[in-house]
Amino acid sequence: MSFKTYEKVELAFWDTIIYMLDEIKPVRLVIQKTYHSFQNGALMQLASASLIAAMAGFLSGISLFLIAMLLK
Repeated sequence: MSFKTYEKVELAFWDTIIYMLDEIKPVRLVIQKTYHSFQNGALMQLASASLIAAMAGFLSGISLFLIAMLLK
């Protein structure tokens, strides 16, 4: 079997992920809580609120930059 480099990297990546999901309890707990939050809609609400806050901060920064450039 002749594997290319990216295939070897992909196999190593998935072996690591499978090991983490199988053996490391904190990782399992995070995945379980995230999945539960996604199922009941809480994760989508958090993502929406985060996106709105990020957009507001971005637009505020652009506005402040433009105002500062106009006042120079």
